[in-house]
Amino acid sequence: METAVAQKAESNSLASKFVRGSTAIFAGRVISLVLKFFIQVLIVRYLSKSDFGAFAYALNMVDIAQIVVLIALDNAAARFIPIYDEQKDYDSLFGFIILSLVSIIGLGAATTLFFIAGRGLLSGILISDDVALSVVIILIALGPLEALDSWFQSLFAGFGTVRAIFFRRYILWPMLQMIAVVIVLLLRSDVYWLSIGYLVGGAMGTVLYALMSYNLLRRKKVLQHFHWKTIKFRPGEIFGFSVPMFLTGLGFLVRSQLAIVLLAFFRGTVAVAEYRAVQPVVALNSVVYTSFALLYLPVASRLFARKDTSGINKLFWQGAAWIAITSFPVFLVTFSLASPLVKLLFGEQYASSAIIMTIAAFGTYFNSVMGFNKDTLRAYNKVKYLMFVDFTVVAAALISFFVFMPVFGAVGAAISYTLAIVFNNILYHIGLVKHAGIKVFEPEYLPIYTLIAVFAAGLSIVQWLFSPSLFITVPLAAVLSLIVLRVSAPRLQMDEYFPELSKVPVLKNLLHIGVVQKSESGVAGIEADSGL
Repeated sequence: METAVAQKAESNSLASKFVRGSTAIFAGRVISLVLKFFIQVLIVRYLSKSDFGAFAYALNMVDIAQIVVLIALDNAAARFIPIYDEQKDYDSLFGFIILSLVSIIGLGAATTLFFIAGRGLLSGILISDDVALSVVIILIALGPLEALDSWFQSLFAGFGTVRAIFFRRYILWPMLQMIAVVIVLLLRSDVYWLSIGYLVGGAMGTVLYALMSYNLLRRKKVLQHFHWKTIKFRPGEIFGFSVPMFLTGLGFLVRSQLAIVLLAFFRGTVAVAEYRAVQPVVALNSVVYTSFALLYLPVASRLFARKDTSGINKLFWQGAAWIAITSFPVFLVTFSLASPLVKLLFGEQYASSAIIMTIAAFGTYFNSVMGFNKDTLRAYNKVKYLMFVDFTVVAAALISFFVFMPVFGAVGAAISYTLAIVFNNILYHIGLVKHAGIKVFEPEYLPIYTLIAVFAAGLSIVQWLFSPSLFITVPLAAVLSLIVLRVSAPRLQMDEYFPELSKVPVLKNLLHIGVVQKSESGVAGIEADSGL
């Protein structure tokens, strides 16, 4: 009996750390996205449509290089680092770190050299636009650098440390990008110098992240266990997990990055510009999801190691509810108010991108509110099922690309993107119920999801019928979001996760937060590193 109570208390403690730490990361992502959003607007308005399309295409190739070089070793870090740390198996931990870094650096160097040496081969086959290809050659080394960044980020997340991620990922890197853009604007330079600025900023950030990682291991007193003679290399276990995870990530690679490559092939860089211009805005729908995802897999892996299925179920549905509710304001604006928003941000020349934003925003928000189905299956190591799902979705996505893109261009890319996301999540959720024992749905959240659907549809109808000004619809969207938050607040367990909010009268009344005593669930025991 005492063991069960202690296990429940510990799982509650991890859930609390998960929500509080994820909220800190969310705050960092908001700052980062505001900066990147401003950067995007500056670049779109400064460069010609074709030059922006070339730059966006090159950044897309950087994303592909990052995914290929990383081969999901960031996911492996999120799973194995907390497990090895929990088991005090430091010899395997250091073996994992060394194998990962050698793999990423080696694959990164090979990828960069391939693009530089093979420029003549790639010209006309990959893309016929000389400007786009030149920018790709300049930026391609940024892919391996960002792969290292992602791995270092998972290292910090595996040890439950948020502050360093907050500074490096969400403050420093956007500021370096901002500096590069401002210099280009002041000097009236071209897209080539903009690319060089991005590359230099990425290199500076990666060096800093490496130094911060060394300090983390020293501060956590992990380095004192390092001994060359006792290091355990487990390539079978590590790559046996990461490579299948990379293969299961092909669905994301196809519907996101490969879609841009095919769009450029079918319709040219102008179509790429129409699609990529709104992507950073659409991505705001996933900022809460990606913030919580960073800590979800390490926490779920610890609960899996303890065989705490009920704890994982609670973690899953609490995370899904937080994501659906906190992402709702962004969804309202990007889905229901896409047309006036696009014209305001990018001008009339990008008016055709409004329908792209609407379709893609629905798909991105749907992916967010479905919760961490894939990461939960990763924690349970259901690799075969994940591979089956992703290969099935890849095949379906490729078919849809060749059906919709030649006819509808960038709009067809958005349609294919959203269809792939919906299909992917349905299959993941089936596996979640079958293999992980997670409930198919928690009835207590039904009123919240119903209210979200009704409000989004209602605001869309108002915009379509009357075309009111954003000065009217944005405040209306804010009111609808507050209503959803008010209704759902009791189910978010604010008292448990953020008892300090009870000291703020307005928030206390709005969110139904009462003064609660810190229990043995571990709210009082949150590490300093879990917050700001």
